[in-house]
Amino acid sequence: MRDCDKINWQDWELVEENERTLLEKQLRTEIGVAHHLYQAVERLRVIARDYASDDVLVSDPTVTPQYYVVHLTWSDTPSENEEFPTFCSVLKSLLPLEYQ
Repeated sequence: MRDCDKINWQDWELVEENERTLLEKQLRTEIGVAHHLYQAVERLRVIARDYASDDVLVSDPTVTPQYYVVHLTWSDTPSENEEFPTFCSVLKSLLPLEYQ
């Protein structure tokens, strides 16, 4: 897992509905059965994006909510490696208010 404590949120932007749909589809494409987020992938909702790094901020609203930063690779198939796409958990208290 990555370290989410050092994310610079200044370059991030909220995503609109059309982009959210595209990014959530890509997330479901990339996360394979061995990945830690596989069981939650259908529930994950994209909130924001860092265009410079292809990172997306997602939430699982059924878990208090739980936030993750996932690095999309834009692969056409799910990874068989549990390490990819890389991700990290984010504490709600570390997020800018507009992303909570």
